[in-house]
Amino acid sequence: MGPGARGRHVLYDDTRVEAPIVRMTRGNRRPPWRAARGEAGFTLIEITVATALFALLVFTMAEYYPYAALNAQLGRSLSFATRLGQMQMEEIRTKTFDHVNNNAPNASTAAECTANNTFMQAGVTYTVTSQCLPCNNDATGPCNNSANLVKATVTVTWVEPATQGQRSITLFTLRHNVF
Repeated sequence: MGPGARGRHVLYDDTRVEAPIVRMTRGNRRPPWRAARGEAGFTLIEITVATALFALLVFTMAEYYPYAALNAQLGRSLSFATRLGQMQMEEIRTKTFDHVNNNAPNASTAAECTANNTFMQAGVTYTVTSQCLPCNNDATGPCNNSANLVKATVTVTWVEPATQGQRSITLFTLRHNVF
């Protein structure tokens, strides 16, 4: 190395030798994330178009948000009403046939099937009505004039706060006299 050359000193066999600093270069290649001179950033038109597309997407999705919230509320109300109806139906199913049969010898026990209860959840009032009728006078559906069957019906009604419309569900089952 000549005079004035920059380097570092390396010792070989107790002698000092100057070695040049070697830099690894890739030639004219640059990383893809680094822009060339004159190409730095986006143009105003590109930014405007991207902002307009993003705004269009946001406004389109925001249009569906009220419908999604309404459907979520309807789903919660329907699920709670169904659960109330199922609980009342299970209570009827645990009673004996004489307790749900209106033609039973003891009329006071048959009144246990008829109920009118009110429940409240999240500001919505649910009314649960249950009724048991003997099938001996009903020739329709599964009853077929059978004196050994009782049709238990549970109806849950409520006023939906989002639509202010009355909604209801009805569940029914048949009880059979096994004795």
